[in-house]
Amino acid sequence: MNTKLMATIFFLGALAIGAVAGIFIDRAFFRPPLHENRPFGGPHGPGDPMLRHFSHELGLTPAQQDKLAAALENYRGRFGNLRRSMHPRYLAMRDSLHIEIRAMLAPEQQKKFDEMNKHVQMKHRRMHAKPRQRLLDSTKTFF
Repeated sequence: MNTKLMATIFFLGALAIGAVAGIFIDRAFFRPPLHENRPFGGPHGPGDPMLRHFSHELGLTPAQQDKLAAALENYRGRFGNLRRSMHPRYLAMRDSLHIEIRAMLAPEQQKKFDEMNKHVQMKHRRMHAKPRQRLLDSTKTFF
């Protein structure tokens, strides 16, 4: 197998692994809290889908609903802190991978690689600019 073919296969494999890892990390750690796009009052008010779901399914008393709302808000803050602490580490790993990939490419391939990355970043920005209505519609998504 010639060197160019091997480099191309390696590049495509690294790109695919990076894309899958990026999607997983984004879905697992970087989604905004459910209440950021909530059309109802404040977080964990009567319109909170998660609180409504638990209340309905478990038959919670008003006192239990208040305790649950406080617990959800407490953990939601913790999840947000974890997401904020992990994000710089994720970006550093992604940037290191991009540097390593660029180093193995010819100048023309580097230009194409840069354009590919620019396209992915633009797509990512567009995706995150859209309202996450599916999060509001779903009472099954908890975190």
